[in-house]
Amino acid sequence: MNQKIYPELDVLCVGMITSDVMLKPVDPSIFSVDKTHLTNLTYSVGGDAANQSVIFAKLGNRTGIAATPGDDDAGVNVTRYLEQYGVNTDNCVVIPGSRTRTSFVLIHSDGERNLLGYTINCGKLSKDVLDLGQLDHTRMISVGSIFSYDTLDAYLPEYLAEAQKRGVITAADTMSNMNHVPLSDLAGILAHLDYFTPSYVEAQDLTKKDDPDEQADVFFSMGVKNVVIKLGTDGCLIRNAKERYHLPIIPTECIDTTGAGDNFVAGFLTGILKGWDLKKSGTFATAVGSIAIREVGANSSLKNYDQVIEVLKEAGRYWE
Repeated sequence: MNQKIYPELDVLCVGMITSDVMLKPVDPSIFSVDKTHLTNLTYSVGGDAANQSVIFAKLGNRTGIAATPGDDDAGVNVTRYLEQYGVNTDNCVVIPGSRTRTSFVLIHSDGERNLLGYTINCGKLSKDVLDLGQLDHTRMISVGSIFSYDTLDAYLPEYLAEAQKRGVITAADTMSNMNHVPLSDLAGILAHLDYFTPSYVEAQDLTKKDDPDEQADVFFSMGVKNVVIKLGTDGCLIRNAKERYHLPIIPTECIDTTGAGDNFVAGFLTGILKGWDLKKSGTFATAVGSIAIREVGANSSLKNYDQVIEVLKEAGRYWE
């Protein structure tokens, strides 16, 4: 029997791939008129893991993705899209008869957005999909979002514990807790995270705390080693047991916020992979986040590593 050959990766992004339809402008007024003309209609690829993987790859990391594209034309297209940016898709599994997740992204005139998601008959990440053998060839696991799949969440405590046992850095973001899962149910996940990167709203919902520092303290009490809370226009809070940084944003015109958090996380974790300290990694991430909102699309604005450095220099933050 031939031994399986695994790709050598800096980071494996675990989570969702979606086929995105970007529509702009879509404001509440559309429901009071018969017809609204769009100025932008874009077909793209999104989903937390897909967004992160493209940005990681553009920043020069050896990147792979573990996800479940559908058994349909959209699944073929999203996989090709990732591969054209150098993302390894060997850890993607197509479940026969499944459909690719689809998101209709309704972008407001101010760049904020709401989503309509189609998830019926779509494949789910689970224990049967994730190959533990890949961990021996991976430096970091980045979970796109807790709450993206209940089947993934159920397996994450075991998967992340095994990753840490094998010396792999573990990181996770989260998404809206639509099923109101209590924080206690995440104990097994958080206990095995080196980096946790929720937004302020997500952290507030989970901890029932309004102060970001108090939110971080709750996560520390559950075993997280480093907490990064994305604060929107207020920047980000980065903390561990010894360090605390509140870093401001780099102001720019906001065209579309879709995927901005995923871009930020990929930027921050790129710094960690490079061996940078928390502040330098966070400063780099703010530049990546600033670039992310300058065009329509969840992963299209950022071009390469040099673009980020140029933004940092223009903002007088290289390296502050």
